[in-house]
Amino acid sequence: VLLERLKKQWVPLILTDLHMPVMDGWSAAINIRALEADGAFANKAPLHIVGVTADTVLGTRERCLASGMDDVIMKPVVLQTLSDVLERYSPES
Repeated sequence: VLLERLKKQWVPLILTDLHMPVMDGWSAAINIRALEADGAFANKAPLHIVGVTADTVLGTRERCLASGMDDVIMKPVVLQTLSDVLERYSPES
């Protein structure tokens, strides 16, 4: 659903849980970056992907970045952290 929706309506920032049932956050990021590479978002500002997880497994952050995410935040999400991410990746920034 996410990938089809993005093809129709571009957004500047996606927050994705890493452990979703149909398509996990890593796969979502890889597929979104593939769409970008194929020109699906030509003439658009960069699309930013931020993973959200409670996962404390060593290497999770590195795996997120390797899959094409721009950042990752940990649950429980602190309001200031979310605010910082939204500001950092805002198209107006």
